[in-house]
Amino acid sequence: MKKSTRPHTLHVINATHWDREWLLSFVGYRRHLLHHNDRLIALMEQNPAFKHYQMDGQSICMEDYLRLRPEMTARLRSLIRAGRILVGP
Repeated sequence: MKKSTRPHTLHVINATHWDREWLLSFVGYRRHLLHHNDRLIALMEQNPAFKHYQMDGQSICMEDYLRLRPEMTARLRSLIRAGRILVGP
């Protein structure tokens, strides 16, 4: 079999599948969600090269996050509207 010399393109999709309750309790996962989203928002604001993040279609996780961090609404909404954080159906 002849080996291809054509260059390949690798696509990396930054994403998560967030379970609200599976191995941990809802409260346990929510604690991780706060830490995760705080770091994600800061990273995306500071590094424009980090262009996209897929939240696995789970807009409810963003609602959970904003219930505890309402002060982050404008920052999160800005990243979502810019198409950098992809959420929800």
